[in-house]
Amino acid sequence: MHMRLISALTILFLAFLAVSPFPARTAGSSDFSGVLAERMPDLLAKYRLPGAVVSYIQNGEVAWTQAYGLADLSTHKPMAPEMIFNFGSCGKVLTGWGIMRLVEQGKVELDAPVNQYLKRWQIQSMDYDAQKVTLRRLLSHTAGLTVHGFSDYSQRRRLPTLAEMLAGQNQMDGAVTLFQEPGKGYQYSGGGYVLLQMVIEDVSGEPFAQFMEREVTGPLNMPSLHWVWTPELEAMAPVPYGPQGEALGYRQLASQAIGSEIGTVPDFARFVAAVVSGPNGEPPGRGVLQPDTIAAMSTIQPNAKDEGLAYGIGGLQNGVLLQHFGANPGWNAFFSVDTFRREGLVMAVNSSNGFSLNAAVQNLWIKTTYNLSSEAVEPAPEPEGLSLQGMIMLALAGVLALGLLIAAAIFIIRLRSQKLARSRRPSPKGLVWSSIWALLTLYWIYWFYSALPLPFPPGFPDFWHTQQVDMVMGVLLVWVAFSLVKAWYPKKIPSNESD
Repeated sequence: MHMRLISALTILFLAFLAVSPFPARTAGSSDFSGVLAERMPDLLAKYRLPGAVVSYIQNGEVAWTQAYGLADLSTHKPMAPEMIFNFGSCGKVLTGWGIMRLVEQGKVELDAPVNQYLKRWQIQSMDYDAQKVTLRRLLSHTAGLTVHGFSDYSQRRRLPTLAEMLAGQNQMDGAVTLFQEPGKGYQYSGGGYVLLQMVIEDVSGEPFAQFMEREVTGPLNMPSLHWVWTPELEAMAPVPYGPQGEALGYRQLASQAIGSEIGTVPDFARFVAAVVSGPNGEPPGRGVLQPDTIAAMSTIQPNAKDEGLAYGIGGLQNGVLLQHFGANPGWNAFFSVDTFRREGLVMAVNSSNGFSLNAAVQNLWIKTTYNLSSEAVEPAPEPEGLSLQGMIMLALAGVLALGLLIAAAIFIIRLRSQKLARSRRPSPKGLVWSSIWALLTLYWIYWFYSALPLPFPPGFPDFWHTQQVDMVMGVLLVWVAFSLVKAWYPKKIPSNESD
């Protein structure tokens, strides 16, 4: 799922920094580079992760990028600094920049009802005032909207439209509705960012990615940034792995604004660095946004806890720590940047299990950067266990295997009691059952082992290949073989009936 999380350890660090003066001596990027190079192999092993890439920001620019671990577990291909990653909900900050471009151009207003900009869908409510849903509240997750995050899909599937996502049609995540009065309090809502994509498209009159590339990522020199996977981009990416270490393939979100952005870690770090002044005096926003706009985005919004306009915010004595976490199946990422020191980092991992590593590396960076002497407890590894999909597939394999054992036991008992006899040719009824099991097996192969398009509607559950899928496949193949054997042993005809 797609979320921004801040670990309790990070909050403790930020609380310490907010009340304590900076140490007289602070570590540089080379110190952190050495610490990370020493610690990362053990961290990858501890959290059962294939690999990661880290880009470091210093003096408002990308200072270095390092790759760790493996890009492909099956071939042992090493991770490389210029590989393509998905950054999940970190991309919501990109969406925020797109909205603020429209604000600066005078095409939208932060505090106007968002409904006035929407052409394809309208927020409606019998219980709350929909006119209080504004761009400011959508950006800061205070609009009172539901749906934390949305499912992603195999590229073999049709994606729901934005209007379908918002209305709860042809998807499994529910409709985006008001559950409390807008502005009353904070509630993270991916649904709100689907609305922001619709605003960008309806106001600009062009697709989201086209607008973003022209107005944001192009001017910031981020050539690798895209929002839709292509065969060329997949060839440049590491293999994304699921909770059980299974290769997931390159899956796609239906809404690009909520976290489908893909690119290299150093390119995304260039975007993160653009929130502070550059090494040659470039202003915050780097000409894409005005410094005053950046300052507004970096300010905690009313009733928004620690949320600015798209940014998560932690307090420091002389500035703020801007940050965001992101996760989609097969990917994890985060960024943190200290606006006073103009220093930070971006990390991306090719695994669903990367959040604990994100938190550990962020805490290691804060400890090293601010020269903290206290020992921090590293986050525990994410618990091992089956996902809901794994449990469903394991249950299906178990039911099929139990049925097979019962059928085989009955067959053996009847065979030994001479109630069955081998025939010269298979029985028609037996061939029918063999055909049914063969068709089920072929369908299973088509669903999980082929690259052909899937005709399922977007609301149908989207399962991917796991070890439990292989278990089901194995049981199906045994059923095919068993039904073929059984077809050659019809009921024995009593002798008095044959005369």
